[in-house]
Amino acid sequence: MIRILFGITLVLLGIFQIYSTKGAIVNLRGSKSTSPFMLYALFFSFFIGLVFVILGLALIFNLKFSI
Repeated sequence: MIRILFGITLVLLGIFQIYSTKGAIVNLRGSKSTSPFMLYALFFSFFIGLVFVILGLALIFNLKFSI
């Protein structure tokens, strides 16, 4: 039961992270004073959100990954 709740929490955090990244991209588009490192920050923000969603789904459905 705790595993499923933790998985749902991870999925929700991942969706929020991806949504926040999308909002930041929309706000930064066309800005001339944007730092060149902002592209890396947005990429990793989206990547972390995607990892949270994948790990959350793996916890919910009891999937096991082997590396």
